[in-house]
Amino acid sequence: NSYVQISSSTLWNSYRGNSDVPYVFASILMALEKYLLDTFEETHLKVFEDNLLIILKQSKSVAVSAVVASIVLAHPDELFNVAEVLFSTKEFFLLDHERKIFDSTNINVPMGLGTTQIHDEYRKNSDALEHRKNDLEFQALTYQYFRTRSVSEEEADRRQKVIWNIIDSYYKKLSDEVKVEDKELRLSLTRIDCRKMSPEVEEHEQGFIINFNPE
Repeated sequence: NSYVQISSSTLWNSYRGNSDVPYVFASILMALEKYLLDTFEETHLKVFEDNLLIILKQSKSVAVSAVVASIVLAHPDELFNVAEVLFSTKEFFLLDHERKIFDSTNINVPMGLGTTQIHDEYRKNSDALEHRKNDLEFQALTYQYFRTRSVSEEEADRRQKVIWNIIDSYYKKLSDEVKVEDKELRLSLTRIDCRKMSPEVEEHEQGFIINFNPE
């Protein structure tokens, strides 16, 4: 089945409070993200996963899909089935990559003159969440290279194959002729396909640095 959503960078970034959208619209999306983050631990995983999939299917705008993507990045090990759905829409890779760049280079400002210290403190804490540094592209790459103890080798291998199938489906849609309109997708695929990388590991005082070195 396929579903249609209205898409733009402005809509995708709305839940981060840095888009030119009405404050009430951004606030609703922020509240949705906070509710989902707060209730993850206390909700049965299958129920939580099904709820996210229902949200994706019923949403008419990528503004809500962006919130779902944020929850997946916060809990990637548990929510791979939802990540798979997100990965199947190439535009989501590009939109979330823009979001990560914006998050890493901008500081949210108060949403209007009437904001309070409580509001501003909440936005500061929200901006500092660890998963803000990630995006769907890097998560797709991470699934291919790494697994935590909670994920079995068999499951990690299955996830890797699922992602490769998705990537290959995108390759098949690309023309042999390099077109300008395909440039962003080609760059995105270059950043997420571990089969076309030559990783190098460097020792660092705080651990190790991995240079993925895509072709």
